[in-house]
Amino acid sequence: MKHHPPKNALSFLRWFCRKDYLEEVEGNLVEMFEEEYPKHPGRANRQFCWQVLLHFRPEYIRPMEGTYRLNYYGMFKNFVKVGIRNIARDKAYTAINILGLALGILCCFFILLWVHDERSMDNFHENGDELYHVYHTWTVEGETSGDYNTQLKRVDNRWIAPIKGIAQAIPEVKYVGLYATGYELPWGHPETFQIGDKIFKLKGSRATNDFLKMYSHPIIAGDASTPLVDISSIAISEKMAAMFFDSPEEAVGKSIRYEDTREFTITAVFENVPSHSTFQFEFLINWEANMTFLSQASNFRSTTVQLEKGADTEKVAGSIDAFMASQMELEEGVERAAGLQLFKNKYLYGTFENGHPVKGRIEYINIFLLVALFVLVIACINFTNLSTARSFRRAREVGVRKVIGSSKSYLVSQFLLESLFLATISTLLALGILIFLLPYFNSFTGKEIELPYADLSVWGIIGSIVLLIGFLAGSYPSLFLASLKPVSVLKGNLQFARSENWIRKGLTIFQFSLSILLLIATLVVARQTDFIQQSHLGYDKENLVYVRVEGELMDPNKYYLFKQKAMNAPGIAMVDKSSEAPHTMRFEISDPINWEGKREGD
Repeated sequence: MKHHPPKNALSFLRWFCRKDYLEEVEGNLVEMFEEEYPKHPGRANRQFCWQVLLHFRPEYIRPMEGTYRLNYYGMFKNFVKVGIRNIARDKAYTAINILGLALGILCCFFILLWVHDERSMDNFHENGDELYHVYHTWTVEGETSGDYNTQLKRVDNRWIAPIKGIAQAIPEVKYVGLYATGYELPWGHPETFQIGDKIFKLKGSRATNDFLKMYSHPIIAGDASTPLVDISSIAISEKMAAMFFDSPEEAVGKSIRYEDTREFTITAVFENVPSHSTFQFEFLINWEANMTFLSQASNFRSTTVQLEKGADTEKVAGSIDAFMASQMELEEGVERAAGLQLFKNKYLYGTFENGHPVKGRIEYINIFLLVALFVLVIACINFTNLSTARSFRRAREVGVRKVIGSSKSYLVSQFLLESLFLATISTLLALGILIFLLPYFNSFTGKEIELPYADLSVWGIIGSIVLLIGFLAGSYPSLFLASLKPVSVLKGNLQFARSENWIRKGLTIFQFSLSILLLIATLVVARQTDFIQQSHLGYDKENLVYVRVEGELMDPNKYYLFKQKAMNAPGIAMVDKSSEAPHTMRFEISDPINWEGKREGD
């Protein structure tokens, strides 16, 4: 019985294969198919299709009927040669065009890198799609507000967080993580740790035992299941372990003194927290220690949950709301509703509106993306105007080429290739400047941005930008030059049509309008920044030194002795202390303040 190869594959082969090769190629493939089919029919069909695709190469493809066979390599080579000659012939024009385009691309790259870094915040967690912030929407006397703060309840003379119990009460909740920093203002500060003669001040936080299970901060030493199992436990970073020990493994089980008041036992060492994490800490202390005997950095505590895959967030939020209602009573006239927000979205959408987080840093990202687009458009228009203004010098070349037979498409291709060539040089120059200035940019923005050399998608985006700029900036000049009439050009009667003048003038007006808009916006931001820096804050910040009272100075007698000696030191006018730093103080005064000579309205 004769077996037939796949019909579609055979038809495709007969369609594309050259006639002088078809008989031999088809015969070989059919023979291979018939040998393999009795043993493995499926494999025979797949191999035949694969071999047909392998023969879909230039040497086997028949030429299109009715078309000329052009030497594309020679044409491309000619384009490059002519482009290089034109660039070398007018060095001043080339330098201005390349530098202007490079500066625009450089500004665009800096903004895109900053935007990429902003969008990458908290996007590295393996369970990122299941991690959620718990927030609450409050309605009091018709006014709605929202916050992320965790509510506490007083039980047996100690504070507890009832929301911790939702892991047992709600099946869709896998883990609950409570978190609070120890270093944020108004009362927080770097905390002192000591082992022997080694003393360091470090910034850390407090968290529940499940916190490190939820987030991608891998444990490199110690038990990953119980890193913060009891009230005396502390988990430290790899960096902190290197400060006190020779290796992370050596740190586990050791005792470390905290604030010269008590001892903690190191139960785990985790990898250093990356810079693109909103939770920053060098150590984590057990949450119950925070509720029992540690000083509070602020009144803010966040709750995050990890849900089971596929869980309905609206249903879970309703269950959390019902659970909290059973645990905590509300004052009359107060309404509360729980909500869930993806953990990785909080950084960009952390500002509440009508009780829900819908705004935030994403607005700045959109503004900067708009600025990047404006800058790039200005650079492209500048390139276009310079190229069009220079068209008089290329007009005779176009006329001669048309007389000897060059088509319009050929000329458009040549000028577009030259534009792409200039865009490529400008992009490479911009990348070189970017690499040089990136450390200064990081210092200015307070970030740790790196150019991802190994990421192929980044180079794909850069290549796309080059193509986009090349076509956008070079399309109008190339079409304009290619449309010139050879008779008028060779007679020296080159004149711009009214429509072409309007296009050139319109581009120039649009370019200057965008430039003026950006200048005005820059001036407004600069004036606002200057206003904030020069505003009177209620104290002389130039001559004010703030030092935290800690250690032995917590003793009132020793503080008084320190104050007396400091007052006698030259250059010190006054010494006093407060519960908060001067720039974080908040005053709420219900009764009016009166003084002698007070006038109405004061």
